[in-house]
Amino acid sequence: MFNASDISQIKWRIYGQNFTKQHFEKFLKENRKAIEKLVEEKIKNLFGIDINVGETITNDVINNFVNRIG
Repeated sequence: MFNASDISQIKWRIYGQNFTKQHFEKFLKENRKAIEKLVEEKIKNLFGIDINVGETITNDVINNFVNRIG
């Protein structure tokens, strides 16, 4: 999942599988540290700054993914 460049690649991976929106949300929440790191790396690459995104931004990212799926 962390190599996906857009949400359609994630949908493609779970389409037709017995993998519900709830399973996806659980997976994201269980892997929140990896998501934090990913967001921090993307911000560093885009803006050249180090930042600690924290829980609020990570929750926003997770909620955004979950809401787009279904």
